[in-house]
Amino acid sequence: MDYPTASVNNGNNTYVIAEAGVNHNGKLDIALKLADAAKEAGADAVKFQLYNAVEQISINSPTASYQRLATGDKLMLDMAKNYDLPWYLHEKIANHCAEIEIDYMASCFDTDAIDFYRKLNGKVLKIASGEITNIELIQYACKTNLPIILSTGMSTLDEIKFTTELILNNSSAPLTLLHCVSRYPTQIQDLNLNFIATLKSIFSLPIGLSDHTQHLSVGGWATTLGATVIEKHMTLDKSLVGPDHAMSCSPAELKVYIKEIREAQIALGSNEKILTQEEISVRDVARRSVVASRDLRIGTIISPNDLLVKRPGNGISPLKKSDLIGKKLKKTINKDDQITWDDF
Repeated sequence: MDYPTASVNNGNNTYVIAEAGVNHNGKLDIALKLADAAKEAGADAVKFQLYNAVEQISINSPTASYQRLATGDKLMLDMAKNYDLPWYLHEKIANHCAEIEIDYMASCFDTDAIDFYRKLNGKVLKIASGEITNIELIQYACKTNLPIILSTGMSTLDEIKFTTELILNNSSAPLTLLHCVSRYPTQIQDLNLNFIATLKSIFSLPIGLSDHTQHLSVGGWATTLGATVIEKHMTLDKSLVGPDHAMSCSPAELKVYIKEIREAQIALGSNEKILTQEEISVRDVARRSVVASRDLRIGTIISPNDLLVKRPGNGISPLKKSDLIGKKLKKTINKDDQITWDDF
């Protein structure tokens, strides 16, 4: 099928999402401080999670190895309950985000979460990698006609195609796909950033990155590859107990991370060749012009041996040197003097 071009950020600066996730550890004051830190670092949005643990996790579901290592919890349901934040407190977070002028976002893991998120005036729906095959959730998300950001970690290309087409066939709102490697933390050799270009070529949609590495330059690299949305985990304290703290950016690191994104975007410039004024001034001294190879008397018929090309470059270009052959001088020219068209 033909994939329409659309963007969650309408083609403006790379949209940076500070992923707070559950790094609030179930405490409102930490959640608010995470929003403040995201704003201070220059993020466009701070994102949390809205979920009903019992709805999405069976009592027998084990934690992932990195989660078990970070929390000590063997069962995912026990872990999720420990880091849950009552939904009504998200209203306070959303209001605080509005006050400090940063977008409030939340990954929604069930239909009730989507309904609640809409009551908070959430503007963009985030579907996490683990939900890419949750067809009922995705169909319900399409009914909102809100822009959707879909992470693609753990997915095959066929699964990405299936869910992308499902969304595009059921919603006219913008869709952005995030390349993602669901390893925590992702090692640099597993990052596979070239897949951003693959997604762009296949879908002609805005493509971004959900970055789980611990490298502060990755966001900048992804920007140079055309990422329009970048998501990065953040925490107030890497030493806190929780599934994501250790692999998240500190506030200071997030600031550096976003600075590299912004500088990469500036460095990209435009698709046109643009000469700066500084370049033009350097050009005059770095290029060469046609000069006399020896003293030339008035009336000399110019031959190839009469000409050399030397700096500076503010005279006749070497590209025009052959045009001078056979012309007759109307004045005397000294060795190394630039030759001008008025000399003939």
